[in-house]
Amino acid sequence: LQSLESLESLERLQRLEHTSLSYDKVEIKPNSVIYCDIPYKGTAKYTVGSFDHDKFYEWAKRQTELVVISEYSMPKGFTCIAQRGKRNLLSSSANILAIEKLFVPDNQLEMYNELINTK
Repeated sequence: LQSLESLESLERLQRLEHTSLSYDKVEIKPNSVIYCDIPYKGTAKYTVGSFDHDKFYEWAKRQTELVVISEYSMPKGFTCIAQRGKRNLLSSSANILAIEKLFVPDNQLEMYNELINTK
């Protein structure tokens, strides 16, 4: 997640916006970095609604602005750019170390590297 912090410090990210719209309804402005903290696949389900991971993956690959996704694992077509261990303390009986990762679509890897190297 240090890479995301590095992205936040770049001059071109002077203004961050937060929204709770569906990802496919958000207007993406030029020179944006899109950070997606999606429901982790294979974990507890939402009580209302559902999340179509395959539809999201295809949407992410079609974006022309950089998409950074927080997830435990991703399908083929995405590259892990950072990871860190995090203790899951939600369970009273388990102290589980989960590896959280950041991914970008493979077709955006060069864009990501250019952003990081301009710092």
